[in-house]
This record gives sequence, structure tokens and C-alpha cells, in this order.
Amino acid sequence: MFLPWLQEHYLPHYVCSKVKLACSGRDDPTFSKFLEDALNDSGDESKRRVLELEHGMELALYCVHKDNLDRARYYVTKTMEYFLNVSPI
Repeated sequence: MFLPWLQEHYLPHYVCSKVKLACSGRDDPTFSKFLEDALNDSGDESKRRVLELEHGMELALYCVHKDNLDRARYYVTKTMEYFLNVSPI
């Protein structure tokens, strides 16, 4: 299956570009639906985990744009914890 390859190559560009567009005033309802489905899907934790760990800063920026500061703080904290646990000291 091609999902891991697509996830590694296209997802970062997709998330980054859609967040930038949203912050510039051109919010895409399909992107909001994509995030909502991926982050709230209780049956498949892998989607949420990939978004939170690999794109936490973009999610935080998107939440700040949507005035959801508590959720933004959650994503920044998760990203910081992941960075501190994964990076060698």
C-alpha cells in the first residue's frame, strides 16, 4: 500500500499550505473537515498520532487562528514533549 509514502511526502506540504491559506483568510472547509475527521476518529488512533507528532506546530497555529487557545497549548506541549523525548542530548 502507498499510504506511508504518501504520508511522508505529501502530508507535510498539504498541512503546511492549508494552514498558511487559512491564516491568510482563505480557509478551506475541506481541510477543516479533514482535521476534524482525523483528530476525532476514535477507531484509528494512527491518524491522530501522525498529525499530533509530525505536524503539531501547524495544528497549534491553526488552533490559534480559530481562537482555540487551549487546544493550541495542548499541541505545543505535545510537540515539545515529543521533541525532548526523541532528540538526543
